[in-house]
Amino acid sequence: NDPGGTIFEPKHCDVLLGRGATIDRHPGNKYFRRLLIEHKKEYMTSIEKKGKFHIATSIVHQIQSLGGQFIEEDPDTGLWHPVDDYVARAKASRGLRRP
Repeated sequence: NDPGGTIFEPKHCDVLLGRGATIDRHPGNKYFRRLLIEHKKEYMTSIEKKGKFHIATSIVHQIQSLGGQFIEEDPDTGLWHPVDDYVARAKASRGLRRP
């Protein structure tokens, strides 16, 4: 990783944003999906938005506590860049809402 935030090689604990088999098979994405499964019932039964926000945030923090980042690939350069916590939390929330 360089100081500008460009990632040349995603780490096993990173969550890759995007689609496809390569992304689905990445170890960080597999772990992320396990976290979503673990917290899904709590998220779906939470009535307040504040509770849902807290659950999604806690999943993002669990990834970050392992040294992982939520990253996306620049289609022009093929390099990976971290996304901000808002985007990471939105990904967690979408995953928690999925059937």
